[in-house]
Amino acid sequence: MIKNIVFDLGNVILMDKPINSLDCLNLDEKDYECIKINYFWKWKEMDEGNKTLKEHFLESDIPDYLKQDERILERATNYYKYRPFNEEVIDLIVKLRQNGYKIYVLSNNNHETFNYLLTTKLKDLIDDWVVSCEYHMGKPMPEFYNILFTKCNIKPEESFFIDDRPDNIATSESLGMKGHIFNYKEDGINKLIEDMRKNNINC
Repeated sequence: MIKNIVFDLGNVILMDKPINSLDCLNLDEKDYECIKINYFWKWKEMDEGNKTLKEHFLESDIPDYLKQDERILERATNYYKYRPFNEEVIDLIVKLRQNGYKIYVLSNNNHETFNYLLTTKLKDLIDDWVVSCEYHMGKPMPEFYNILFTKCNIKPEESFFIDDRPDNIATSESLGMKGHIFNYKEDGINKLIEDMRKNNINC
């Protein structure tokens, strides 16, 4: 019997890509790609809690004229403030909570994003969080999922995990969780709801 619903953040609860925070700046395509490749695509140290976003931006292989642009610095290092919630997923979480399910987050993410999200409406919707920056490890390492089970005192066989990456779902299922690969762009939310109902989740 499923008692716990575990959500990823990026591309599940949160929409868009981090790089979209720069879209309003109308950057030259070459500059945009440079920042994307050298900053937004290299997250490991931040997700493991070993470097701040600002440190990463200033130390990355990005030309100085871009690093010194205050607009770019602000948007890049505060991208999480410009990343919208998937309101359909938020509505689903509210309904699941009303129906008695515990809601958890298991995410690879940095300190800045995590601390910011704790000040948003998610604070009252999530029962507990397991975020990679606090444990210096992340998905798809089985040890990271075991932290979730121990910290939140939940059983994998009583838990349903929603993530956008197949490798993360593969690990969850190998540990005994039910899992759903979430592709909102192609499937919307209906396929997730259908899969949850197949697993006797009242949503």
